[in-house]
Amino acid sequence: MAGTDLPGAASGDEFDIIEFDDFTPAAPIAPREKDRSARRFMTLFVSERSARAVGSSGVVYRAKNVLGEQFALKRLRPSWDTPAGAAPDESRDAGRIEAFREEYRTQFALSNLPGFPQLFGYGTIGSWPAILMEWVEGETLTRARAELAVERDEQGRLRIPARAVAGIGVAALDALLLAGRAQRKLVHRDLSPNNIMLRTSARPIADQLLDGTFDVCLIDFGSATLVESASARSFTVATSMWRGGTPEYAAPEMLTNDIAGVAALRSSASIDVYALCSVLYELYAGHTPFGIGQRGNESPYLIKTTQAPYPLVPRTEQDRPLVEALCAGIRPAQADRISAADLRRALERWLESAALIKPAADERAAHIDTADEPSGDPLSGAAGTPLTMVSVEHGGGRAAGAETAQVPAGTPTRESTTTPVATPGDGAAGKHAARGRTHTRRAVVLAACALGGLAAIGGVVGVRALLTGDPDGGDAEEPGIDLSELPVGEGSLPFFKAQDQQSERWGYLTAEGSWWLQPVLDHKPGPFAQGLAAVADNGDDALIGFVSAQGTWAIEPRFAEALPFSENLAAAREPDGSWGFIDTEGAWAVSPMFAAVGPFSQGRAAARMGEDGAWGYIDASGAWMLAPTWIRACAFAEGVAAVEATDGGTWSLIDQAGTEVASGFAWSYARRASEGLLATQDAATGLWGFFDTAGATAVPPTFRACLSFSGGRVPAQDDASGLWGLIDTNGAWIVAPTFEEVGPTQSSLFAARDAESNLCGYLNADGSWAIAPEYLGAEFSDAE
Repeated sequence: MAGTDLPGAASGDEFDIIEFDDFTPAAPIAPREKDRSARRFMTLFVSERSARAVGSSGVVYRAKNVLGEQFALKRLRPSWDTPAGAAPDESRDAGRIEAFREEYRTQFALSNLPGFPQLFGYGTIGSWPAILMEWVEGETLTRARAELAVERDEQGRLRIPARAVAGIGVAALDALLLAGRAQRKLVHRDLSPNNIMLRTSARPIADQLLDGTFDVCLIDFGSATLVESASARSFTVATSMWRGGTPEYAAPEMLTNDIAGVAALRSSASIDVYALCSVLYELYAGHTPFGIGQRGNESPYLIKTTQAPYPLVPRTEQDRPLVEALCAGIRPAQADRISAADLRRALERWLESAALIKPAADERAAHIDTADEPSGDPLSGAAGTPLTMVSVEHGGGRAAGAETAQVPAGTPTRESTTTPVATPGDGAAGKHAARGRTHTRRAVVLAACALGGLAAIGGVVGVRALLTGDPDGGDAEEPGIDLSELPVGEGSLPFFKAQDQQSERWGYLTAEGSWWLQPVLDHKPGPFAQGLAAVADNGDDALIGFVSAQGTWAIEPRFAEALPFSENLAAAREPDGSWGFIDTEGAWAVSPMFAAVGPFSQGRAAARMGEDGAWGYIDASGAWMLAPTWIRACAFAEGVAAVEATDGGTWSLIDQAGTEVASGFAWSYARRASEGLLATQDAATGLWGFFDTAGATAVPPTFRACLSFSGGRVPAQDDASGLWGLIDTNGAWIVAPTFEEVGPTQSSLFAARDAESNLCGYLNADGSWAIAPEYLGAEFSDAE
């Protein structure tokens, strides 16, 4: 039925009603949920105007169900000579239909992994196969280039910042490395700017640019292959329509059939490294490595195997390692190319070094294009005139000094204007401002802390005076500080929590060790995740809200407890109530009904209904994906989760369908998998070691405690000395155990407590201090 107006649709946007003949959900459905599943998936409203061809295999439509949920519906395109409305011809279309099913099975291997679209199921519509998957809200790199280009070169031309190029590369490599470690390893084989998306459902591209982390999603698996698949064929191979990847970006071995061992070459992860490096090369240089589209009828294969790419000239000497890493990925022979893991390490190292060498403020002003910036800054005293914050260097209660704050004329300082925390309609914060709550907006001038000797205590009293309007700092016995406007200075993510020695209050540091959020918090805040951090208001019975990376309340304090955001959802508990999950706007996505929950990972979260109930796994709607069966359940990662049987003491590894991958382990506890390994505590000795995701011992249990791997290293506690260091995947010490405590990695830094002074700071991966140990506390909590 055509021409149906769907409620909530844009004016003039018409939808067809489409019903599946049959539908198989991607995740197991409990019998009692089958009717609900049918209502959710079987009938869809599809906009023909949204049709988008994908390769030669299918068409993708934007679809909605009766609940208003959005999906992507991919339908197999009938052959050119198929009469309109005709069913498939068995002799002509059987191979194409089977290959389409293979594409679904290939993508299913990665569904719910970060960096890939979630699958909801497979079925037929009018006898033709269709795949229902997540509608990825965002932009392809092709469409996002203009928004990413915020920097100007010496001639005033816009370009994409080098840090953004590397950041996108790291995010894409994270997805590819996950794909390579999955039980059914996948090679995409057609990475291009059209098949790499930046999600914008949680953060706009501008915010991703701001903090340097990108929400990448890889799409279009028509050329993909499962490395260990018996058939190992993509849609295009099965139908004798070999699509060897987009020529501008594809590796040479994808562009010809006339080389020995081509099948094995095309199953190598090196294929994706070549294509990704070609994409990143283009983002950096503004053109592709070989300019295939401008080379007429020349063979792309011969161009890439007999000619050198256009020289990639570093913009600065600092960029040289970045350029060399990208060029190492587009070498003609697979054996000579950099591996995905080594490429990621190279990009991460470059990002870490780039963070330490920042352009001067006047240079940034000359090169960052602000023509399209909003005229008002949320932390400004006057629209269009940002208030310059002067950060007071602080450590261990000793103020390193303060400069005079540069306050533009007309900017209010102590004067107040009644203004909503955010404007309704401006994203997450705006929706909460719509409740009508207003706060006093005060311009916070951190340099005022130098007045009257206030700098001697790191600015805490001075900040209190500015926030309360009391020049004496208020009553020292009053624990509450007005946090309606947070005292933040200059800086961008990542931020690192720290507890000030003098005031014993908490704040956030920049990577350079200066205060971003001054230490004014009574309670230890949470880490930033997806641009938000859980922060408690001050006072004994304080409630928890979420602060944005701009230093404003994105979600006002109203929860008794909260976990960091993961996959756009955060676990939260109402005062005297149960646990549920909120979205990034603070609305309940899963109503509070659980006694306990874990974070979302790979599209599911561990949950328990009653205090003595069993654990199972729910989806993002709160429905059980895996029924409550276990007395303990860890978060899924890399396709597996550790669970403890109800008999107690016997652990297993299960896959996303709940099937045991390995079982019979005598553990006391386990953590989620990371980089192919999961930390486990041996029940007999109480010591920790590591198993791989297939259930084999990787590192024997010889440590008093271990966390989870990141970047090939993990914090571990030596059993003999009780001190902490960092070990590699073989259990060998990379950083000797000399620290009183080491916490989980955060943006490549590890919180650490110095054994001599008992003060805390943050370590580089080599064990050197990135932020000196001058604080009472840091981030040691186990995020698992």
